[in-house]
Amino acid sequence: MGPIVRVLVVLLCGLTATAALASTCHEVDVTCPIDGQVVKTREAKSGTKLGNYLDMKPYGPMPAPWPIARCPGNGFVIYKPVFSSEELQRFRAYVATDEYRALLRPHSNYYLAARLQIHNGEPPRQVAYTLLKASWEAEGTELYPRYAREALEMFGKALAGPFDNEQGAVTAELLAGELERRLGMFDAARARFERLRREPRFQDGFNRDYVALQLELIAARDRGVHRAPEQ
Repeated sequence: MGPIVRVLVVLLCGLTATAALASTCHEVDVTCPIDGQVVKTREAKSGTKLGNYLDMKPYGPMPAPWPIARCPGNGFVIYKPVFSSEELQRFRAYVATDEYRALLRPHSNYYLAARLQIHNGEPPRQVAYTLLKASWEAEGTELYPRYAREALEMFGKALAGPFDNEQGAVTAELLAGELERRLGMFDAARARFERLRREPRFQDGFNRDYVALQLELIAARDRGVHRAPEQ
């Protein structure tokens, strides 16, 4: 295995007014595994989730998504704690390319992380969830449609292959339909949720309520942000 990203806690910050609903973060020194430079960044340590939106973004006093660090010199995003020596060799070459350098200024850390994952040959399901988090970062900006479309594409690729467990496939279907609705792809979203409504695994509890709510929103041609049913 390659080097472990070293993190030094230097400051506690970001407490909410009440102890019951608290979000804490620390300012940390992170060592870039590509070139050894140190960058100060904020690392989330705890938070309180009150629920989720339909795209599974949590709401409450907590960061969503949790922050990840970007190396100051080369723009590499440290999206996991440990990289193999083979991965670092591939990434050193990739972050030096014009293709990657062109992404640095306009795009978010999670979007860059997804591009690194694609370059690294990681499974579509993993890339899809990283792009989904990028869409949370881009909520309300002109980058949201791009991130959402690319996340939808990756969920489609993931659903075309086997899943480790049924719940993973169920969640991917729900998220793909949510992204279709948010992008205004109402016919595709309606067809997906009508299909899911007929499947036994979507006829009880949270899955049933989620699908019913989506069909209501689609009928109203609503592209907005909405909270998911309670689980």
